[in-house]
Amino acid sequence: MTTPLLEVKNLKTQFKLSQNTVYAVNGVSFRVDKGEVLGIVGESGCGKSVSALSVMRLIDEPGRIVGGEILLHDGGEIIDLVKLPGSKLEKIRGNKISMIFQDPMTCLNPVYSIGFQLAEPLRIHRHLSDDEVKKESIRLLSRVGIPEPERRLKDFPHQLSGGMRQRVMIAMAVACRPNLLIADEPTTALDVTVQAQILELLKNLQMQHQTAMLFITHDMGVIARIADRVAVMYAGRIVEMAPTKRLFSSPAHPYTQALQRSIPASNPKGYPLEVIPGNPPDLAEPIEGCPFAARCNLVEQRCLSGEIPLKQVGLEHVAACVRAQGEAI
Repeated sequence: MTTPLLEVKNLKTQFKLSQNTVYAVNGVSFRVDKGEVLGIVGESGCGKSVSALSVMRLIDEPGRIVGGEILLHDGGEIIDLVKLPGSKLEKIRGNKISMIFQDPMTCLNPVYSIGFQLAEPLRIHRHLSDDEVKKESIRLLSRVGIPEPERRLKDFPHQLSGGMRQRVMIAMAVACRPNLLIADEPTTALDVTVQAQILELLKNLQMQHQTAMLFITHDMGVIARIADRVAVMYAGRIVEMAPTKRLFSSPAHPYTQALQRSIPASNPKGYPLEVIPGNPPDLAEPIEGCPFAARCNLVEQRCLSGEIPLKQVGLEHVAACVRAQGEAI
């Protein structure tokens, strides 16, 4: 087994509302090894983005992390980000761990130029002079494929296309050469051609510097292209995790199987697209048994009560299903 860079253990993040509590992330555990890409996939509302924001400690009220550990391996030191004071967290966020957000138009400040926003992490974390900041900013924009980078430093976010804004976000995220890059659905708002370019760019940057990446998406096709391992999330929990090739060739959880059947390319021409019936469970209500039971065509009585633990079903392959053959972990 390779050296872990990030270990998330039994993470629980909740949103306490006036009427109830939303259990957005409910006991999630995973690791990201040095130099690997871990993909997290699942439907909207399953807890993918909340898990990523929890790692960055960017959960705002009424949300809060109520349990678990987020362990960053930094050289010989192991840092629990959950317990880290805010002053020390600022030295890690954007430096050791960076994040590419889903919608760059809402993350880039509309009243500041691209150059001003790109300069901020270079000054704070790398302590560069003004001349060095300008040279490095031009180099970063050129590296992510933005033409005429020196001119673009003076532009504002609204003057760039969606694909160009996403490239700026990537340049800002890699500016301090982070050990871990979190990409939260970075291609969702882009057309297919630009999406392919952004994925290729991210993969190349990751391979050049052996940066670990946590890649979040709802698109199984994107996961197949970029991830080394995949964690499948449903209703705030990880229901299956495996190396990418094994997950696609031998999915062990009915939800993963249903996701694969819903991919248009997997359906014969002329046949209707398969859909997963029903709706995800309400995360403000306690879930007894398997959270996918109400939508599963293989449901049994034993699925409806008790805890369904993750079982070891193969090398680096676990699944939370009563039908899975293996030892509980």
